[in-house]
This record gives sequence, C-alpha cells and structure tokens, in this order.
Amino acid sequence: MILSVPEQKKFYKLYYAAVDYMNLQEKILPGVKMNPQYCSYPDAIVLSQAFRKHPEHMATMPYLSKRKLTDEDKTILFSWTRIIPGKFYVVDHTPIGSFFVSEDEQRVYLVLGLRKPLEYLLGDELPVKVSTCLMPFHQKIITDGFFDYCEEPITEKQKVQLMKIYADAVKRGTVISVI
Repeated sequence: MILSVPEQKKFYKLYYAAVDYMNLQEKILPGVKMNPQYCSYPDAIVLSQAFRKHPEHMATMPYLSKRKLTDEDKTILFSWTRIIPGKFYVVDHTPIGSFFVSEDEQRVYLVLGLRKPLEYLLGDELPVKVSTCLMPFHQKIITDGFFDYCEEPITEKQKVQLMKIYADAVKRGTVISVI
C-alpha cells in the first residue's frame, strides 16, 4: 500500500521544508536546498540523516508560524518530533503494507510506501535488514524514503525468531500502525 497522490504531494512539500529548516538551524550543508531539481542524491542522504538526528526542530513554533501552513500541515510537522530512526527487519509485505520489526525493541510496525509499495523497493526475499526512519503521517506510518541495507547475513535462527515476533504481534493485536 502507498500514499495517495495528494498525500504524496503534501509529504514531499512538508518534508523538503522541514529538512531545509533543520539544515538552516544545524548548518549541515549551507546553501543546499532539499529539492530534487537542485539537490544531489548524496547531499539528500546527508540531509535526511541529519534530519533523523534532529527531530526536535519540528517543535520550533517560530518556524511554523512564519510559513504559510495549514493547521493540518503544522500538526504533521509537529508529529515528526516522534520519528523513529533505526535498524529494522522487514519481515513481510502484504496488501495493507509491509511489516518492520525494530532491531532494538522488537516492536512490529505496519509501514506504507511513499510512491511505490515497499515490496517493489526492498524485494521479496525476506527478512531483510535496513536502516531507515519511520515517520507518522495522516494516522499512518511511512519511511523518509531512504534505506541503507545492512550487509550482515541473517541467520536461520534469527529468521525464526523474527517470524515468531511478527506472528505474536499479529495474534495479540500489538502491531503498531500509528506513532
């Protein structure tokens, strides 16, 4: 499952503005704007990784009040103070989204793709371990669109454990679909 086209447009508009603001505050890449027409992919990765480290800037109200944003936009930006960067095991792709197990907490998240289903981006040979950032968006969980694959192999024992965590969360109804 993916975001609708209007949701995609809203996400990118807000995400680019949020990353630009963080860049301005933290001086990561001065003069660089998070815009696909003007920002190289390596610079976009640097900025997205810095954004993951500084979600506190989304609570900065002077920034929010100076921009022409709707109350809904402000709510979305403020919700990004709750992003979850980290390493995750992607254990299943379904029509309702993909299931991620957090490496540290072993929580299971239902995650949607931005413009394409995550199965398309991550493949169907699961589980796979990735480093990414989970973000709230319209009562859903998405990623910031950047994935780093973790090269270490996943053992059979780990696969069994991950599938048990996933199955238990589904059975108990503890899959997290909103953060």
